[in-house]
Amino acid sequence: MKKYLIALIMMQVFHLYAQTNYWQQGVNYEMKIVFDTQKNQFSGNQRLTYTNNSPDTLYKVL
Repeated sequence: MKKYLIALIMMQVFHLYAQTNYWQQGVNYEMKIVFDTQKNQFSGNQRLTYTNNSPDTLYKVL
């Protein structure tokens, strides 16, 4: 029983180390919008700031 428990713990430890790292990316949106209710139109600008927290270089963002 002891050998079974040790083997199970070792498999769990190896499984945790085998997982790939997860990187949470950051995105910030800033929008300035003007609504013209008389003409039923709107116009504005949008600014998007993306932060790559991964050690990998991004060559393209889709």
